[in-house]
Amino acid sequence: MIVLVPAATRSDVEKRVYESIFEAIFPQKESIYVWTDNEAKKELFKKIRALRLTDDQKKADILVLYKTKTKIDPDANGLWFAGTYLVYQKLKPHLFGAFYWQKGRPNLIFFEKQLQTLHIDLPDQFKKYIEANELY
Repeated sequence: MIVLVPAATRSDVEKRVYESIFEAIFPQKESIYVWTDNEAKKELFKKIRALRLTDDQKKADILVLYKTKTKIDPDANGLWFAGTYLVYQKLKPHLFGAFYWQKGRPNLIFFEKQLQTLHIDLPDQFKKYIEANELY
């Protein structure tokens, strides 16, 4: 007898990764406010416990960016995180990390300099995704 077990969907993987990242970045917060420029991802973020979506960038703890031309309110103090490779490439100096798909595979990156500046100490499970910032 052969039992087929469905592989995790892309959405399932994204949900687990984002949930882990947000809990690691904000371990003491019961509610994490997220702003995103991607309407479809709002549905994904609604499924993550402890996350609260906001339409106000100034109220967000984290801004998850999917578009390179998104205007960021100068008074927004949330952490910037890329959701696509193009945003990662264009806004790298302003990001603390990125999670995007490339060639069908998930990619997760954190930037050492920004993590140090923001006094973020990631759990051991994320340490292997930290990159030095000499690339820009």
